[in-house]
Amino acid sequence: MSTNAISQNFAHIHTAKLMSIMPAYRLAKMEMEKFTLAKENEFREMEKLLQQKVLKYQSDNTELTELQASQIEKEVVEMQNRLLEFKTSSEKEIEKREEELTTPIFDKVGKAIIKVAAEQGYDYVIDESVGSVIVVPKSRDLMDLVKRELGI
Repeated sequence: MSTNAISQNFAHIHTAKLMSIMPAYRLAKMEMEKFTLAKENEFREMEKLLQQKVLKYQSDNTELTELQASQIEKEVVEMQNRLLEFKTSSEKEIEKREEELTTPIFDKVGKAIIKVAAEQGYDYVIDESVGSVIVVPKSRDLMDLVKRELGI
């Protein structure tokens, strides 16, 4: 075993716990909860209107002409399609909004970890919350040499 392998310094951090105590992250989380709730409420309202339309159609069905019934059925299908489209677009909006709110926080945490690791002389920092390495020492990339060895 080389002395270099023995002298490497490891540290660890649980970024999920760190994030949970950060005021910026708490605010982002609260904003996401409000945003998600607003989308859910809007979806429920659309769903309620659809259900009302279906119930009205079912109760009035015997009194409707074939043309009227066909028109209402078409409206119901259109409402169902809008509901599905809304659900899909809302999921994308929620995901995008969460990314907008949390990415700057994740970046700030990452930079702070890298800075502290460098200042403290740590070669590797392992994130306990996901089991990944955050900081690695600068080293030579062997990709080209190995590719050459393999004849690639």
